[in-house]
Amino acid sequence: MTFADVIKAVEDGKASYGVLPIENTTAGSINQVYDLLTRAHVYIVGEEIYSIDHCLLGLKSIPLSHLTRIYSHPQALAQCEHFLAGLHHCEQVPFNDTAMAVQKIKTDGDPFHAAIASDEAGRLYGITILARNIADERVNLTRFLVVATEPVQVDGGGASKTSLVIGIRHQEGALLEALSVLHGAHINLTKLESRPKPGSPFEYLFYIDFEGSITEDRVKAALEELRRATSFLKILGSYPSQRASTTRPG
Repeated sequence: MTFADVIKAVEDGKASYGVLPIENTTAGSINQVYDLLTRAHVYIVGEEIYSIDHCLLGLKSIPLSHLTRIYSHPQALAQCEHFLAGLHHCEQVPFNDTAMAVQKIKTDGDPFHAAIASDEAGRLYGITILARNIADERVNLTRFLVVATEPVQVDGGGASKTSLVIGIRHQEGALLEALSVLHGAHINLTKLESRPKPGSPFEYLFYIDFEGSITEDRVKAALEELRRATSFLKILGSYPSQRASTTRPG
């Protein structure tokens, strides 16, 4: 299932919630998800941050030098770049999902193919762990967003976070003007990400996360002023803010 499939399942009512990875401490932001959220009719209603321990999984224990192909999600491949550089004889094959990559090698039955996924995925499909903790960085955290068709109401302060996307006019000082609105309201930004604006070469949309909720008067006032300082503004959601968890998704 692709990221677009997850959002469509929520929009169509086939799923109450969708979970999407948005950034990783090793590989950075997942730009496709940012782009999808701009167009989607869903709201961010929560976030989770997990520690990810990538494993190399295969059908049976064989020397790594015998492997010819490794499947995984592009983000997982990027997070294990240094490890994979030592397996120069292997073809790296991007796949939609890490668990689905494990399912594929299980179905194909080729002992010289492997997948990068969690140890939970290995146990689920009865696959052998060939190597553990193969990510480039010891601390490898991924932030996931929870989306739904209806927003949630959360209190303000550091326990909540708001995400939005803005477009600015193509003129000198436009971004500074927009950010000054938030600074003037004493709003603490936790994320600022730029993405190309579709149909407008070399113009950009900016994704912003900040502490606080749209239920707060100071945030409401700042957003009203921000609308006047931007050419486009979409509130993606206010939701409870989370800290890193030691839980590892399968």
